[in-house]
Amino acid sequence: VREANIQLALERVRAGTMAMKTQHDLLNVIETFGNQLVTLGLEIDTVSVINGVSKSDWDLWLYTPDSGVAPFRVFVPYIDTAYFTKTINNIEAYERTGNPIQLKSFSKVEKDEFNAHYFKCAPAMPKEYKDTAFAHEQCTIIDAFLEEVTVSLVNYSLEAFSEEDVEIFTRFSKE
Repeated sequence: VREANIQLALERVRAGTMAMKTQHDLLNVIETFGNQLVTLGLEIDTVSVINGVSKSDWDLWLYTPDSGVAPFRVFVPYIDTAYFTKTINNIEAYERTGNPIQLKSFSKVEKDEFNAHYFKCAPAMPKEYKDTAFAHEQCTIIDAFLEEVTVSLVNYSLEAFSEEDVEIFTRFSKE
């Protein structure tokens, strides 16, 4: 039954991807992608797609499932923080090893430093969501570095992504 549910979720994402006609349609695909992962039991606070594999500024397409905000696009300029540094380290690990799936964790201080910068760039995020993001003690992100985009999942819970979560994300990111 679990495998059938995963296949059905993958088909929904594929259908959305195949229906894309414009770049703006990516927002719908990100929403479908995130909702299907949540349906499968993954704990995610944000799904993002970054145009390219970037070692500098980020052009993000975001969906935050529990925020009440529709998927949106935001430009986040580079600043010297652990978020950018660890992402650059993961890109370099991907370039060395060829493994597109990379995990990174952030302390409360690292997470909050980036979120302060990010929320200035994304003013549409509700105060409740911002408060929740700042309240958490840590953050774990799993990235899939693909040819033209980077797909990322953000989890603020104290439990990192499980092995099964990583396997499911890996399958979805190949779609």
